[in-house]
Amino acid sequence: MRKLISVVLFLAATTGVVSLAYGINYAYFSDRELTRFGDRIKFWSGDTLTGPIRSNDTIAIMGTPCFYDFFISSAGDYWHTTNPDPQYSYPPVFSAPRLEIPPNASHFRQLAIEQGHYFNAGPSMTARVEIREDSLRIWWRLEGTPLDTSQFIDYPLPDSAVVFFNCPLTLFGTVSTNLILGAGGTVGLEDNVRYISADPLTGAAPADHSERFVLIAEGDIKVLNTPANGRENSAGLGNIQTNPDSTDIVLDGIYVALNESFTFAQQNDPDSGYVCQCQPDDRGTIHLYGSLIQKRRGYVHRSTNSSTGYLKQYRYDNSLRRWNFGLWNLRENVAEPAQLDFGDVPLGSVRTDTIHIYNDYIPVDLHIDLPTEPFFCPMEYDTYAFQHDIFVSLTTTDTGFFEDSLRIYNEYYNLWTTIPLRAHIYTPSPASSFILPPSSYNLSAFPNPFNATAKIQFTLPREENAVIEVFNIQGRLVSTLVNNRFPAGAHSVSFNGSNLSSGIYLCRMQAGSFLQNRKLILLK
Repeated sequence: MRKLISVVLFLAATTGVVSLAYGINYAYFSDRELTRFGDRIKFWSGDTLTGPIRSNDTIAIMGTPCFYDFFISSAGDYWHTTNPDPQYSYPPVFSAPRLEIPPNASHFRQLAIEQGHYFNAGPSMTARVEIREDSLRIWWRLEGTPLDTSQFIDYPLPDSAVVFFNCPLTLFGTVSTNLILGAGGTVGLEDNVRYISADPLTGAAPADHSERFVLIAEGDIKVLNTPANGRENSAGLGNIQTNPDSTDIVLDGIYVALNESFTFAQQNDPDSGYVCQCQPDDRGTIHLYGSLIQKRRGYVHRSTNSSTGYLKQYRYDNSLRRWNFGLWNLRENVAEPAQLDFGDVPLGSVRTDTIHIYNDYIPVDLHIDLPTEPFFCPMEYDTYAFQHDIFVSLTTTDTGFFEDSLRIYNEYYNLWTTIPLRAHIYTPSPASSFILPPSSYNLSAFPNPFNATAKIQFTLPREENAVIEVFNIQGRLVSTLVNNRFPAGAHSVSFNGSNLSSGIYLCRMQAGSFLQNRKLILLK
C-alpha cells in the first residue's frame, strides 16, 4: 500500500531534470536593508505583505507587521525593538543562502537588441516615455534643457516585447500588453503605471488579467514630486486629499532597482536644494500591486517637515507565482535525476540511489507518495532544507522486471511530479550465486571528465554512515551529496554541476575511519 507523507522543503532551478514548480517573484526582495545613509527602515504595525518576502540582509521589525506568505532572510535573526510581535502565516526562515541580484541589466539589454527594441540616443540624453495601448510615446531631450512636449515619436509595440533605453528616463502610462522595459540609469515615475484592467485607484487587477509589466533600472527608481504624485502636501490637503490627480501613485507589475533603491524624489532635505514650504508634506499612498526588488532598501517616507512622503499599500499579484521573467540566474524548481534506473541487479543484493531536490526560491510543502516493494524510501525528512536528498533503496527479494514511481506533490503550486523507478532483478549464475558484500571501500565517478552531471558510485563493506562532499580547487565546499547511513553494498548519487564553472573539483568520501578523494573535471 502507498503511503502519503508531508515534508516542507525549499526548491531551486536547473536544466535537463524534472520541474517541481515555476520560478517565483517575491513581493519584496532586497540585497541590503540599511539605506545609503546607514538608517534601518522597519516593517512595523500596519504593514501587511501578502506575498513572499526575502532579503540577503537583516530585516528590521517593530510592533506587529503581518506577513501572509514566506519570510526569508539570510541573516540569523531579525532586528527588533522591545517586544516585537510579527504575525506569520509560515515559520520565518533564517540563515537562507544569499540570492545574488544581477549587477546590471545586460541580459535584458541583449534581448532588446535581438528584438530590435533598443534605444541608444548618445551621451547626456534622457527620454520621457508614456506607455500607451499599443505603442510607446517617446520624447527626447538633452539633460539640463527644457522638454518640448510637441516633439515626440510613437513607437509601435507588439503584444510581447523587451524594450531598453540606454539612458535615464521618466515614465507613466497604461499597460495593455506584456512589456519588459529597461533603462541604463535612474527612472523617474511621473504618474501611475498601471494595467488597463486594474482598478485606477488601487491598482488591483482581476485574477485572470493578461497584462504583464517589468521595469528594470540600472539606477534608482524614484517616485517624482509631481502634482499627480501629491506635490506640496497633496495640493494642501495631505492624507485627506481624495482627488487622485493630486495624490497617490498606482504601480502595477515588477519594479527592479539594480543600483540601487526604490525611493522618492525631493525628500525635503535641506542639503538637497529643495524644501517645501508646506508642513507636513504628505503626498498620499504608493499603491503597488506586484513585486518590488531593490539592491538597497530606499526611503518612501521621511520625518523631514514633520512628515514627508508616502504611506505604503503593497499587495502581491498571485499571477507572478507562475511567471519567470529571467532576472534570477537560478536552476528551475526541480528534482533530479528525471528517473532512477537501477539496471540489472543480482538477487540478494541491495542498491541505493538518490533523488536531489534543489530549493533556492521558496519554501513549499511537498507530499511524497511512497513506492512499493522492492523500492523503498525512508519516511523521515529534514524540514526547511535548501537542498534535500531522497534516498531510494532497492531490496532484491524476488526476480523480474519492476517498475514503480515516486510521486511528489508541490502544494504551493498545486503540482504533481512523477519520478519513474525501474530495476531488473535476476538470479545470478551458480558460480556467482553466493554474493558477498564488497570487501573494501571504493569511490568512483562516471563520466569523468563530465558536462553538467556525473554519477558518483561508492561501495561500503559494512553498514555505516557515509559522507560525500565536493570541493572546488580552493578547498571551498560546493556541495554535500550524501550524509546518511547506508547498508553494506554498492550505492550511487548524482552530482549536478550545471551552476558551476568549468574546472577541477575534488570529491571526498568519508565512512568511519576511511577517507578517499577523487578528482572531478567539469568541462562545459
